[in-house]
Amino acid sequence: MGILPGFCFIPIEAEEMKEQEPLNELYQNILNGSAKPGDKERLARWMARFDAPRKIIADQDLLEEQRQARIELKEHFFPSNKTLGFFRPWIIAASFILITLSALLMVKLKEAPARKNIALAYTRNSTIPGEKKLIILADGSRVFMNGESSIKYQKVFTGKTREIYLQGQAYFQVSHDKTKPFIVHAGKLTLQVLGTTFDVKNYPDDTNASVIVASGKVSVKAKGLKSAWILTPGEQLSYDQNSGKAVELDVDTTKYMSWKDGALVFRNCALLEIAKQLQRAYGVKITIKTAGLQSRKLSLRVKAKENITQVMEMLSIAGDFKYNIKDRTISISE
Repeated sequence: MGILPGFCFIPIEAEEMKEQEPLNELYQNILNGSAKPGDKERLARWMARFDAPRKIIADQDLLEEQRQARIELKEHFFPSNKTLGFFRPWIIAASFILITLSALLMVKLKEAPARKNIALAYTRNSTIPGEKKLIILADGSRVFMNGESSIKYQKVFTGKTREIYLQGQAYFQVSHDKTKPFIVHAGKLTLQVLGTTFDVKNYPDDTNASVIVASGKVSVKAKGLKSAWILTPGEQLSYDQNSGKAVELDVDTTKYMSWKDGALVFRNCALLEIAKQLQRAYGVKITIKTAGLQSRKLSLRVKAKENITQVMEMLSIAGDFKYNIKDRTISISE
């Protein structure tokens, strides 16, 4: 092995000397201008230990490797137990290596977020008023969306949890996986389950959001509150989105989940609330022109195949009001 001009090396064993021959040859080539394409990159990669087999290098590990490379570079050419002269060629060579290493590090750091974004890519799906849609997730879980709803979810659940973002209403049938909790973010509510069936309603223009459990167990947390509600089959949590107050009730789940089968059940509901649900179910626009009618409480059962004209006829009789249908717009008045 030739000794580089202007430098003394500390004695090393024959085995170590053999391992460092390629490294010293790269330095020599770089200094005398005979470096081949790729020599500079190989040298920098060696110093950063980039050739070690691995999957994805964490940002913190990259920074640590850069620090370690600086130490090794100094120890290799400026041993602490020797008094060495600092010659300009070696200062230039050392500076070049550190600059190249820093450049490689920056490339690595820029690539890392891209990989993360790919892994966490979300898909969006939505429905218009009057539309229902079934979404089957990567884990086999099924999400049945009501009209005027949207969900955001990962195509593949790569993390430790399976997370869904919901606005509107959806009925969930979650595949059991105790290693990956299924989490639904619905406005101010966050639900967590392992495997169960439940209904979530979270429309921005509704006063109340609700969670109803058909099977299994659901943990529900509200924004700003530390405690959680644990719901079991037949239980409903009704959450006031304005006041933050919640009420837990025992309910008939068929009443609240019949919408997915095309039927609707209203029991002592305000006409304004009924109008909102009919708009989502039939894709119509309903206007209540007489303000006093909005709070009028009515009960009604709508079968799956009944059209909007039939529904309005029954509703007008029960509520003692008049209605007019023009195209897809319905007006209600006394």
